[in-house]
Amino acid sequence: MKHSILSVAAAAALAIGLGACHDDCQIKNDGNASGTLSFASMSVDVSVAENVIRHTPARAAAETGSRAAVDLSDFIVTVTDAEGAIAGQWTYSTMPEIMTLPVASGYTVDVKSHEVQKAEWSRPYYCGSKTFDITEGAVTEIGEVRCTFSSIKVTIKFDDELLKKLDGDAVVNVLANDEGSLDFTPSETRSGYFAAVNGSSTLVATFDGKVSGSPTHLQRVFADVAAGQHRIITFKARIPGLEPDPETGTINPDGIGVDLEVESVDLNGNVNVGEDPIIGGDSPWKPPTPPTPPGPGPEDPESEFSFESEGQALSFDSPNTPVEGTNGKINIYSKLPIAHLRVNISTTSASFESAVGEMVGLAFDLAYPDDSKNETAKFSGLGFPVGDQVIGKNDLVFDITTFIPLLGAFPGTHDFVITVEDNAGGSDSRRLTFVAE
Repeated sequence: MKHSILSVAAAAALAIGLGACHDDCQIKNDGNASGTLSFASMSVDVSVAENVIRHTPARAAAETGSRAAVDLSDFIVTVTDAEGAIAGQWTYSTMPEIMTLPVASGYTVDVKSHEVQKAEWSRPYYCGSKTFDITEGAVTEIGEVRCTFSSIKVTIKFDDELLKKLDGDAVVNVLANDEGSLDFTPSETRSGYFAAVNGSSTLVATFDGKVSGSPTHLQRVFADVAAGQHRIITFKARIPGLEPDPETGTINPDGIGVDLEVESVDLNGNVNVGEDPIIGGDSPWKPPTPPTPPGPGPEDPESEFSFESEGQALSFDSPNTPVEGTNGKINIYSKLPIAHLRVNISTTSASFESAVGEMVGLAFDLAYPDDSKNETAKFSGLGFPVGDQVIGKNDLVFDITTFIPLLGAFPGTHDFVITVEDNAGGSDSRRLTFVAE
């Protein structure tokens, strides 16, 4: 969809001269050779197409298309030189007709819808850029700049059967880019928009609420999240089969829980079933039975994993108390070489969430630290295995000994979900829950 503002002809623009430049225009002219940049014929093509990815029990499709018209008036237009210094910045509605710039190569004009936030409601982010050169005594026309949808859009849905079983408030927290967080309730009809950040490709959706009177906690980790995607995530009621209990012979029709079966479509239109394990259960006080390691299969013939707390100091099945001096070493074994070691942290304490988010982030892959954030040094300083200490290994130690004393300072429930994946795609997870008074 194109939105173009075509001003008067370039010749007329030149006649107006520098007097047409907006007050915010920072003209760079130090007396050296210069040329003219003309915005007279500049247009902005805003593509509002989305790559739609649905996460539902039995439906997955990729869609593209346009939505409502985009108002360009408040789009931000910035001109920078090859070193990134700003030569001028305006809104689209107030940008000048022309500006004079020193002769040079590698200038860039950037157009963006707004200053993107880590998380925001109903505000998609569009951006685009174009490079150009300035030659002496010549007029350079910008022409068309194409802006594309560059947020991560998330829509949360609840199926009708689950809505019937909810008791009181329920909420799904969505965490992306390690910092952006939004809470979705069943009555929320808006979509959330999250900034796409280099080195952070994980999104975590966490359900908390009472289902048929039972406190329920379900956490789902999505990998390979990228700008331009629309993640539609549907939570549904899990209704058990009406089979009699083998010991009592009775049937319990009220054993309702929450589930999320996954099908997805990647950017190339390839259908994938189940990106990452579903991590969930009744509540933080009663974590689910640990998943059974994957058995032999045509695509995963030899995957086998084990997780052991050194000295049995920590429990995977019941809450742990954060006491200084506790041995926090988890010995992890994979029969096939390890490809990823992912950690996802969730908490009921806002202050702990802020502290750990600033320290290491709430979701990360120790196999591939982001050195633009100095993650290798941070993780190594905490005693975590990093990079080549993870990739290709069969045995490794994940040690949170230095973390445990910190937890006691933040009253609440803190969960660490550890997921190991081998190079055949097999994976397994464990959850460590700490309750600090």
